[in-house]
Formats: sequence, structure tokens, C-alpha cells
Amino acid sequence: MYLLTSILLILIVLILFHKKFDDFRKKHKDAFNFLLTLIATFVGVFLAIYFTNQSENNKEKQNAIKLLNATAFDLSNLTKNVQATYNVATIKIDSSYSPKIHIKDNLPELPVMYQNILTNENVLKHLSDVGIKEFYNSNYNLKKMQNIIVSGNLKTDTAYLENLKIYIKQLVFTQKIVAIETERLYGGISDRNLIPLYQEQIDELIGVKREDLEKLINK
Repeated sequence: MYLLTSILLILIVLILFHKKFDDFRKKHKDAFNFLLTLIATFVGVFLAIYFTNQSENNKEKQNAIKLLNATAFDLSNLTKNVQATYNVATIKIDSSYSPKIHIKDNLPELPVMYQNILTNENVLKHLSDVGIKEFYNSNYNLKKMQNIIVSGNLKTDTAYLENLKIYIKQLVFTQKIVAIETERLYGGISDRNLIPLYQEQIDELIGVKREDLEKLINK
């Protein structure tokens, strides 16, 4: 807005210097000079505000990128830890070994940094609309899945293994959507390409493409 206003004021000055206004400038020389000074002052102030805002916005954007990168690192480490728990749980050491007990002894944690950025206004205001939606959806799913595992209500080894596998899949999905938003802030992804990218990740998460799902529904 400040930049646009400055441009309009400059255009007004240029128009006033048109030959049609020669008589006006000669008859009202003092008033014209005062007007030029006033416009120059406003333009200077507006441009200063504009560039200050741009600088602040850029700093906030860079801070948001740093937090997203840190979140991606935290998610990656958590995913590796949970995957390691799953891998060990699937190894049949002996007849007395219980995957259920191993998982209960190494319960999966929630991604702390990921949850924190969902309460960070600076990060949220730099995310796309579809990104914010998927971030919250993924956080809800992670909490729900993690609660199922840590609640102690699962009865069998298979149930623990299957739910842990699903939790890992959701963690991987979360890493991917964080990467999408980070790349967008770097300028590598345009907003018009976001929905197809997110849909691709959702299709991969649920294991079926949208068009295939629609075909099944419409049969």
C-alpha cells in the first residue's frame, strides 16, 4: 500500500509538470513549490515505511524457515527412533520374545517442535492456507495414533506393530509437508502448484490415488 501510494504521488508530480499546467505553476509558484515539498516528504516517509516493513517481513520469513528446518531435523530423528523400535520389534529373537513388550518399553513420542510451530504466529503467517490445514490435520492424526499406542489398550503383538507402522507413515508424511512449505518459502514452489503436491502426499499416505478412489465410489 505504501509503495503504491508513493508511486501515485510521483505520478501526480509528473502530471503537474505537464505543459498544460505551465500557467498554474507560474501563477502559484509558492503554492506549487510547497506542494512539491509536501509530496516529496510523504513519498520519503512512505518509502521508508515500506522498506522497513519489507526488511522486517524478510527477517520473520528467515526465522520461520530456520524453525521449519529445525522441525524437519527433529521429525527426522524421531522417525528414525520409532522406525528402529519397529525394526527390532519385528525380529523374532526367540519364542519368549514379545514385540508388544518391546514397543511398550519404547513408546513413541510426539514431535515436540512440530507441535510448537503450530502455536508460533510468525511461522503460521508465512505458511500457505493449504499448508496450515494439513499441518493441523497431521498433528491431530499423530496425537490420535500415538495415544492409541501408549494407552495400553492394544492386546496383541500384531496390533502394536500395525499401529506403530501407521504412526511412522504419518511421521514421514509430516516431514514431507514441512519440506513443501520450507521449499515454498525459499521460492522453489509456487502457490498454484501447492494443492497438487499436497494431494500427491495425501494419496501416498492413504495408499490410493484420488482418481482411483473416485472410480471405486462411482462404481
